[in-house]
Amino acid sequence: MNDLILDDYVKFRNEDMFGVYLMGKPMLSINNLDIAKDILVKDFNHFVDREGAFAQALEGGQTDAIWKEQLTSLSGEAWKDARSAFSPIFTSGKMKGMVRFI
Repeated sequence: MNDLILDDYVKFRNEDMFGVYLMGKPMLSINNLDIAKDILVKDFNHFVDREGAFAQALEGGQTDAIWKEQLTSLSGEAWKDARSAFSPIFTSGKMKGMVRFI
């Protein structure tokens, strides 16, 4: 799967965004950092249901259940609740303080 995604990235690296089908479902990939920042930070309330085909494929086993609970896999109200809980943790000052550990 990673090789397919990398191939598409290389193929469309000069485009701001491109679309592909993943497991039969349309998926939008963003190559432009400014657009990605707008979607994930400024306009996050318009993009709450982002789960798509990858998250839907995780439908079995204990590992899949845990994987579906991470912030990037949540959708709807569960995602809004998790994001509002985590937002205060990632202020610019706290992120600057973590740089030395990263």
